[in-house]
Formats: sequence, C-alpha cells, structure tokens
Amino acid sequence: MVAQVTPRTTILSLPVELRLQIAAYALEQPANPGLHAHRADYNGLIDLTYRSASNLSILLVCRQFYQDFASLAFRMTTFVLNGDISCSLHSQPETTLRNLRKLSIGKSGWNSVQQWHNYPFDNENLQLDVLSLVLDTKDPDPTTRLLRCLRHVRIVRIFPTADKRFHAHHFAQLVGAMYQEDHYHRYDAPDAPNVGNTLFEPHFNSDDGSFDLVAKEPTPVMAEEDYMVMMKPKINRLMEWASGLSDSAT
Repeated sequence: MVAQVTPRTTILSLPVELRLQIAAYALEQPANPGLHAHRADYNGLIDLTYRSASNLSILLVCRQFYQDFASLAFRMTTFVLNGDISCSLHSQPETTLRNLRKLSIGKSGWNSVQQWHNYPFDNENLQLDVLSLVLDTKDPDPTTRLLRCLRHVRIVRIFPTADKRFHAHHFAQLVGAMYQEDHYHRYDAPDAPNVGNTLFEPHFNSDDGSFDLVAKEPTPVMAEEDYMVMMKPKINRLMEWASGLSDSAT
C-alpha cells in the first residue's frame, strides 16, 4: 500500500473566514495607538514615533494577503494626522477612505476640523468608528457647532492635553453648551424646530482620562415641557459630576 500524504496546512489553505479571524488577532492594536498616555510632547499628546504603516505590514507578505486582508487592515488600524491636515486625505483613493474607521488628530489640526460641515473632511465616504481629538481650547462654541452637524462618526473621543488647559471642567462646560444649543435650535431659533443631525451622549473614560461623545439619533420634535422632563436627568447628572469635580479640587 502507498501511504497517503497529508497535505501540509498553511494559512493560505484555510478557509477565508478562518484567515480573517487570524488576521484580526494580528492586526489588533492597543488602546489609543499613536497617543501618549498622561504626558505631552511639543505636539500635544501625539506620539511622533507612531507609524500606522507598521500595522499594515501584513499586507506586504504576498498578493493573496493583500487581497484577503486589505479592507480589514485599514478598518482596524488607527491613522494619526498632525500639523496641517486640510489636504491630508484628499489624495487617497475612495476605496481606501471607505475602509478607514479610526482617526486621531493632533491639536494643531483643530483649526481645520472646526471648518468641517456634515462629514469628516466633508467627505461622505468616511464612516468613522472613533474620531480622537487632542483638544486644549476652552471655548466650547466651535466644538458645539461641529458636533451639531457632524455625521458618520460613531464616537468622538476628546483627549485633554497634559498641561490641563482642557480638562474635566471644560468638558462639563462643553456638554452644558451642547445641551443649551440643542434647546435653542428646537424652540427659540428663527428656523425652529431644528433637531440637528446627531445627538451625542457624554461618557468619561477613567482609564486614560479621555472623554467620549457617543452618537445617537436626535430626539424627535416634542413639546418643550416634555423635552425638559426628558433632559432633567441628564442635567442633574452633569451638575452632580461638575459638583464632584469642584469638591475634588478643594
């Protein structure tokens, strides 16, 4: 009898579903890559040594890897922009932009960010899971205006710079201004009622000191009395949190 030779198993011989699961483990990144935790360099919290390309090196193995894993790799990799970001993505093909999900922008890019209208970089093809912003401005108005119109971003994550020019107190002010702006456009603005594109709910991340604004569908039009009843628990939580911050500072 001739002994049967068992074919050697390689990653390319596995079903594509298994290959994707293995690739997902290889492409996993630590929390908030490209950002320094709890310290600042001269560009804010941006880690100037971070290169997103290092997480994409799996695509250089062979053509089959690129064909199988390119979309997954771009979706799982955080891309960091700093300095003048106004033209950063315009040269990228639309097929690449459709796969971007995680984007971090240093504080030097804030002037460009606040000029956006309905979408990141005003590009409807961008669908971000997390947009991280290093923010040190004390003025909540530009951020409030951005949040009211911004779409296609699931989480806006705000990192305060280590010099504390933007910290928990200013985040509380931002949330309060966001609530006030929503009320104004619903009931007092000349074009009222205007519910805006997105409603963001605030969350504090105690592990890294960042603040999340999680996108929700805007609350539908309702009577002002009903709206105030709905908002009362949110206002109370915000006031309790702000009071706790004041107590801890004394």
